[in-house]
Amino acid sequence: MERGMKAMDGPINFGEKDRFWGLLSEGRDKPAIYTMNHHPDYYKKFFEDYGFVNNYEQIIYFRKVQDPPHPRLVGLADRVMRDTNYRFETIKKSQGEKYAEDFRIIYNKAWKAERTDFEELTSERSKTIMRKLKPVLDEDLCWFVYYKDEPVGVFIAIPELNEIFRYVHGNLNLWGKLKFLWYQKTQGCKTFTGIVFGIVPEFQGKGIEAAIFNELGKVIQPKKVYDNILISWIGSFNEKMIHLLVALLQVVPYKKFITYRKIF
Repeated sequence: MERGMKAMDGPINFGEKDRFWGLLSEGRDKPAIYTMNHHPDYYKKFFEDYGFVNNYEQIIYFRKVQDPPHPRLVGLADRVMRDTNYRFETIKKSQGEKYAEDFRIIYNKAWKAERTDFEELTSERSKTIMRKLKPVLDEDLCWFVYYKDEPVGVFIAIPELNEIFRYVHGNLNLWGKLKFLWYQKTQGCKTFTGIVFGIVPEFQGKGIEAAIFNELGKVIQPKKVYDNILISWIGSFNEKMIHLLVALLQVVPYKKFITYRKIF
């Protein structure tokens, strides 16, 4: 307080908000999710007894892959696709730097409008993110949207790696890595998790969100590789996105996390 600090938030990760952020408050009976916290039940009371209050929640949503799309979603998607200025494409691992730059452009436009604590994404940081994701990316799950060749939207999902890590039992020595590769090849993942979803502001509300999910469904439903979709994580303050996901994707809450704040 002597140095001007007025509050503290937690539990947080001193890095990206897409991992290990917030306290698990609902859904501990469900499997732990890759790079998501999985706290004991008593943590919630522990925080609140100490004086922390709920600052906002992050919600993870669930949907079955083979559930048919909502007719309204299909209608919105068809309307977008009739405009030949739009192009939807899956990521190509061989062009990682190109997609890293497209992601940087979308991120800096979309997230700047959504967040008060926004920090601009640099080209180097974007390339680093793409390099780290590359070993686990399934090209079918990552989509970019272009309007007159300008990047305007992105959806990135990755296989739910905890479905493989559970066979490794937390030991990533040489034997653990070999087991991971074996189970990745023989068992695979039946769930995938959407980790990034952004549309630049001037293209929001035009149906691009619906078109992305409709195109995704056209690709993954016939292949029957995945059974479940998780959308992670949507802040309780993002009412527009929550409405879109519930109304059009017909998702249901799967887990909830709380970012607490304690005022000094």
